[in-house]
Amino acid sequence: MFVLAQFAMGEAFVADFLSADCDMISVGFGGSSFIEGGATSVFGNPAMANISGPRFYASHEGLYGNLLVSDALGGTIRTPRGNLALTALYLGGGGIDVTALPDPDAPVGPNNRPYSTETKGHHDLALGGAFAIPINRNISIGLSAGGMFRALIDETAFGGFASAGLDWEAKPNLHLGFVAANISAGSWSTGTNEFGPPDLRVGGNYRVNLGSGFVGRITSEVALVTSAKYLEYSAGAEVSYRSIVAFRAGTDNGAVSAGADFSVFKGITVGAALTTHSELPISYRFGINVYAPEPSDA
Repeated sequence: MFVLAQFAMGEAFVADFLSADCDMISVGFGGSSFIEGGATSVFGNPAMANISGPRFYASHEGLYGNLLVSDALGGTIRTPRGNLALTALYLGGGGIDVTALPDPDAPVGPNNRPYSTETKGHHDLALGGAFAIPINRNISIGLSAGGMFRALIDETAFGGFASAGLDWEAKPNLHLGFVAANISAGSWSTGTNEFGPPDLRVGGNYRVNLGSGFVGRITSEVALVTSAKYLEYSAGAEVSYRSIVAFRAGTDNGAVSAGADFSVFKGITVGAALTTHSELPISYRFGINVYAPEPSDA
């Protein structure tokens, strides 16, 4: 468990943490940053805060067979210029044994074996907001920013992050976007300071009417992880029927994901998604999305 925590909570802790998915729909699409707007745009493309997406959402995730858990809660506030999206994101785990030796000055041996003194957990908490401004009828730009706190077994850290994005409706139902994601900085209680350059993401989504009440959506993106100088990719597709039920699947750098949701009341959906990992147990996320009607629809 301790080794896994060190991997999940890496040195560039702010950017690593914020790359976690926060909503069930993005997970089902392979972790896409360009499929959902609204309240989920804080950790996706902030330029999509004003377009299609949940007005409010809440979700829970069990990562790697519940070795880590993640909870997210978000919503939007209407302003005269557009939507202000706000989200809180938690990631944590427990069951880490803190050990000591009966004689700390002697080597480990048959009569000096480590024993557990206590069991501790670790957690991260991030709070962020996003706001988008329309440049013209088809183009919006957006900014997101926030802060986070990390508590490990014997040290803590504070950090901040910011992202900038663009959304372009190139054609009806076709959105293309760009995000400079998670410019980050952090400071540890040990005195270590960190800076993380942004990941550069390009992608989009397309919606098509399939007839007889069926609608399809596809998305894809490519990301340059500038700190490590390698490329990531994701892609996904969905089929829905009359906003009643939807099924989706995707891939994120070879990991397979799938998800589904259904409408329990008009504008309210519940669903779940899962992601496979080559050497770790499956991760799952389930949640609820609220798509409040626009004023013209009320």
